[in-house]
Amino acid sequence: MRKLINDFLNELKHKILDDLESKHSKLKSEMVILVQQMEQRAVQINQLQGEFTKMTQYATDLQMYVGLKEIEKATSEVTKYIEDLKRGGQFDENSIEVTISSDLHSILHDVKSFGYINIHTTPLTFHAKAGRKDQAQHMLASNTDIQQIMPSLFRTMTIPNDTNSLSIRACLALPECKIIILYYSQYQLLGVG
Repeated sequence: MRKLINDFLNELKHKILDDLESKHSKLKSEMVILVQQMEQRAVQINQLQGEFTKMTQYATDLQMYVGLKEIEKATSEVTKYIEDLKRGGQFDENSIEVTISSDLHSILHDVKSFGYINIHTTPLTFHAKAGRKDQAQHMLASNTDIQQIMPSLFRTMTIPNDTNSLSIRACLALPECKIIILYYSQYQLLGVG
C-alpha cells in the first residue's frame, strides 16, 4: 500500500512538473519573441536618430521638411506598435504560481492512521477421536506401579534460533513409556521426538 501511495504521489508530482515546464517554456518563448521585436524597433529608432542628426547638419530647409515627414511617419508606426503591445497585454507582468490541491491538504489533516489492526479468531477444525474409557489404563501393564515408571531421554530436538514460535499440537504416551510430540512451527514442519 505504501508503494502504491508513493507511486501515485510521484505520478502527480511528475504531472505538475511537466505542466510547470510547459507553461514556463511558453512564457519564455513569448518573451524571447517580444525582446527580438523590441530590439528590431530599437535599431529602427537608432537609424532615425542618426538620419535626423545628419539632416540638421547638412540638409536644406526643403530636405528637412521632407525628411521630418518621413521620420514622423516612422515614429508613428513605432508608437502604434508599442501601443498595440500595451493593449495586447505584452507588457503585463507574468508570474507562475503553484496551488496545491485541497485534496492533498485534507490528507494531511483528515488521515489519522495508515490503517487499523484487528485480530480475527477462527475456530479450530481439529477433531479428536475419543478412545474407550479404560484405554489409558490398558496402555501400561496392570502390574506396573506408578513409582516404577522412570522417564528417560529418547531424543533431543534442536529448534533453530530464527524460529519465532513453536506450537505443540499433540503428545502421545506409548506402552513402552516413549512420548511422541507432534509440533508445528511457522515453517509447517512435523517432527517426532
